[in-house]
Formats: sequence, structure tokens, C-alpha cells
Amino acid sequence: MSSFLKELQFKVPWGHLAAKAWGSHDGCPILCLHGWLDNANTFDRLIPLLPKEYHYVALDFSGHGRSSHLPQGMRYQHLDYVTDIHRVVTALGWRKFSILGHSMGGVVGGLFASVFPDTVQHLVLLDSYGFFPIPSDLLMSHLKRAILHYSRLNDANTAKVYTPEGALQRLLDGNPSLNTDTAKVLLQRGTKPVPDALPSYGEESGHCQAWPPARGTHGQPLDKPVQACQQLSKISWPLRWILKEQHHYTSLTAFHIYGESLDQLSQR
Repeated sequence: MSSFLKELQFKVPWGHLAAKAWGSHDGCPILCLHGWLDNANTFDRLIPLLPKEYHYVALDFSGHGRSSHLPQGMRYQHLDYVTDIHRVVTALGWRKFSILGHSMGGVVGGLFASVFPDTVQHLVLLDSYGFFPIPSDLLMSHLKRAILHYSRLNDANTAKVYTPEGALQRLLDGNPSLNTDTAKVLLQRGTKPVPDALPSYGEESGHCQAWPPARGTHGQPLDKPVQACQQLSKISWPLRWILKEQHHYTSLTAFHIYGESLDQLSQR
């Protein structure tokens, strides 16, 4: 695989979307989409192992990594991340491309692929499956939590400062699937140094942790499995579905409800 190529930026009304690219511009394009509260560094160790004839672009969704945050108080939602994808591939001039999505990136990538099926050649889902519905009995409580969460952010300053060790522990506590090495990879892009800042929580020296207020990210309003399956049925090109042995989706009611339909899609 070719070495890391360059950093990319794409102008948006609230600032910019950031991305990083590997491989020749002449290669078949693949858009790499990270998971919830992660960033483009998710793919740093994977892409060097992949075929070198492709051109890989890993995107930082809005509010993640080096992409600009939305204005204070604005919501981060999956449908807006779909718009991020559309903005970036339009700016790149990609008419046909493939998607490699991990976790939430697979959810957003699957939703994009179902809305714009003519633009996606292949869809590879890593520990994800397109997108899943919110069961009807949970929809109202889900919306209530979202509204209350954003109401509490009205006067909140979301930027917090940690020592490097504190930021690492904060990330490990929030994502038990990470180990120290993989967490450090994400922190390289998910934090920025603030030499003169007073760190939070009585620590001695700090970095500004660039976590987005996207901890309040909320999904698309599909409350019935049939809706999700109808959207996924628009995917008519090759799909690769890769799940680790113990993944968090296995505990979701929605997964069991329409897992058979997804199995059929993955065999296309």
C-alpha cells in the first residue's frame, strides 16, 4: 500500500470537513467512514494492509477529529452525516465509489447507499449492518432523552482540558472495546494541545480534548423493521458484512427482528 498521501479539507457553511487520503488518485475510490465518537485515524492500521490499487479517503464526520464542530447547541444526527458524505464526494468529483464503514460509519454509509444507490459500487460493513430501526416501544423515550440532553447544553461549555494521561483514561472509560494502543491512535486526531490552558479536574497540564458534542448523536426516524428493510432493499450491488465474534448489535431486538432479511442482502 502507498504511504499516507495528504490531509484534505472541504469547505462547509460552518467551517470545514477534514479527511485524509492514501494511494494514487488514479485508483478506484473508497470512502472510509468511522464509528461513533471516533475519527479518520480509525483506518490508520487497516489501510496499509489493503490492496494498493485503490484510492482511500477517510472522512472525519462533522464535530469529529479535525472537522469543524457545528454551532453550539446544534444537533448531530445520522441524516446530517449523510449530507457530509454527499458534500465530500461531490467536492471530490466522485460519480462512482465504494464505502468502507465501521460501526456508526456503516449505519451512515448504508443509509447513503440506499438514498443514492446509483453512486455506490460496493458496501463493506465492519461490525455494522447498514442501519437499524428504533423499536416502536423505545422511540418516544429515545426522543425524550435527546430533547432533554440538548436542553442541558444551552449554557454548557463542551470543551474540556485533560492531561494526556487523563484524556487517554477518559477515552478508555467511554469505549471499553479499545485498548491503550488503539486509543492513542484516535487521540492523535481527537485532541489538540493547549499549552496555556488550565486543565479540568485539578490536573497539572493539559490538552484540549476535541470530543464533539456528538455524544448526543441520534439516528434516523425509522421505527419499523419493514422501513429499514425497504431502504436496504435498494442496495443491489455487492455487500460485504463483517462482524466480530462478540459485537454489541447482537443484543438489539431490531437485529433479531430483521437479521434474516439482512442475511439475504449480504448474499447478493
